[in-house]
Amino acid sequence: MRKTLLALAVLATAAVSTVRAQDVKATLAAASEAMGSVQTVQYSGTGTNAAFGQAYAPGGPWATFKVTDYNVALDYVANTMRIRIERTNPDGPARGGGGLPLFGAGNPQRLNQALNNRVAWNVNPNPAPGADPNVPQQAALAGRLLEFWSTPHAVLVAAEANNATAAGRVIGFTIFGAPVSVTLGADNLVSKVEYRTDQPVVGDTLTEITYSQYKQFGRAKFPTRIVTRQGGFPILDITVASVEVNGILNTVPVPASVQQAYAANPPPARNAAPPPTMVTTTKVADGVFYLTGGSHHSMAVEFADFSLLFEVPQNDTRAMAVIQATRQAIPNKPLRYVVNSHNHFDHMGGVRAAMAEGISIITHTANKPYYEQIAKMPHTISPDLLAKSPKTPVIEAVAAKRVIGDATQTLEIHPLPTNHTSTMLVGYLPKQKILFEVDMFNAPAANAPPAPVSPNTAAFLQQLQRMNLDVQQILAGHGPGATTLADLRRVVGAAQ
Repeated sequence: MRKTLLALAVLATAAVSTVRAQDVKATLAAASEAMGSVQTVQYSGTGTNAAFGQAYAPGGPWATFKVTDYNVALDYVANTMRIRIERTNPDGPARGGGGLPLFGAGNPQRLNQALNNRVAWNVNPNPAPGADPNVPQQAALAGRLLEFWSTPHAVLVAAEANNATAAGRVIGFTIFGAPVSVTLGADNLVSKVEYRTDQPVVGDTLTEITYSQYKQFGRAKFPTRIVTRQGGFPILDITVASVEVNGILNTVPVPASVQQAYAANPPPARNAAPPPTMVTTTKVADGVFYLTGGSHHSMAVEFADFSLLFEVPQNDTRAMAVIQATRQAIPNKPLRYVVNSHNHFDHMGGVRAAMAEGISIITHTANKPYYEQIAKMPHTISPDLLAKSPKTPVIEAVAAKRVIGDATQTLEIHPLPTNHTSTMLVGYLPKQKILFEVDMFNAPAANAPPAPVSPNTAAFLQQLQRMNLDVQQILAGHGPGATTLADLRRVVGAAQ
C-alpha cells in the first residue's frame, strides 16, 4: 500500500511539473507573439538619468542629469549593445555627486558604452592626443549584461533559456546569479522587469524597470516610456521619440586593445575573492599619515592613547586595507574613531566594515538616522563583514565644529556647506596646518594648462576663507596626492 501511494505521489508530482512547464511555455509564447519578432532595435529619446549612490542628502534621490539624447542600439543576434548618452545639468539646482555640476568642455557630457557578448568597454569621445579611446570596463560587465538581457524582448529569450517558472502573469528565473521577475500586462506585453543585486552600502538592492506606452513599429511593439529605479529612486527616465526595428545596425566589434586587456585581466568570477588592495602609507607630519593607492585616499592621525582614521571608502576590502594600514602605522594604540566625510556611497562604502570592527563612526548629524538604517539592511546576496558579525553601531553626530585632541594632537572636524552634498565634513590639524578634504579639490597634474574649475571648487576656496583656517597643505581624498592652498588659489584664479 505504501509503495502504491509513493508511486502515485511521484506521478502526481511529475504531472504537476509537466503542467507548470506547459504553463510557462504557453505564457512565454503568448508574450513573444504579442511583443513581435525582433532581431535588432535602435531607439532614441530624451529624459533624465541619475548617479546611483550620489544623493545630495542622505536617503534622498540620486543626483540627476538632464538627458538631451539617449540612443541605444541592440542586436539580439550578435548579442551586442551600444548606448550613447548626451547629458547636461538639470533644469533646477545641480546638487549631488556623480560629476555634477558639468562645466567647461565637459558640458554637455557624452558617454559611449559598449557590450559585445561578455566584453564591456567605454569609448572616450575626447581622448588625449595619441591615447586609446577604448577603455575596458571589466567591473561593469555584470551590470551591463543584466541591462542587455532585461530589455523587453531579450528578457523573454533569457527566461526561456534559464528554466523559468510562471505564476499567472509573473515569470521568474535566475541569470548571472541574479533572481529576475518579469511581469506581463493584460495585453501580454512586458510591463516590468525586476532583479536584485548586491551593493556594498545598501546590500540586496532592487532594480525595477518599467516599460509602458507601447506602440507598433514594423513587426514588433516597443515601449515609448522606459523608467528604471534602483534602490528606491529613478536612475533613468526616458521618453522614446524614435524606434527602428530590424534595421541594419553598425557592428560593435571588440577593439584589439580591449581584447588584450580582458586576456590579461579577465573579469572575476561571481563571488570570487576580491584582489589585494594596495595602500601606500606616507608620513606627512608627526602623527599624521596619508593613505593613498587606488582612486580613494584616507588620513590616519595618532593621539596619545588612540588613533583615528578619516575616511573608509568604497567597500569592505578597501576599508579593511586602510584600517590595517592605520594599525600598522600607529601600532599598540586602538583605532577608536572613523570619520566619514559624507554620504556618497563611494566614500561611505566601508562604514559597515568599521561598524563590524566595533569602531565608533563620526559623521554629519544628518547622516546618523540613515546610517543606523543602513546598519540593519539585509546583505544576503553577498554577506559582508557586518552581516557575518552583526554589531550595534556607535555613531557620533557632528552638527558644528568638533575638536578631538589631547596634549599631543588636535583635530578639528568642520561641516562644510557645498552643493556636492548636504553632509560634508573636512578635517583640520591646526598644529601641522593640514586640511583633509574629499571631492572639493584634487591636485592638478604637473604642468597642466589653466582649465575651467568646478563651481564647487571655487565655492570651496571661499568657504575656507570664511572659516579663517591657516591651511598650508591639503590632503585630498582623490587625485595624484597632496597639494597646497597656494595650488588651490592658483587653479581657481587662473580659471576666472
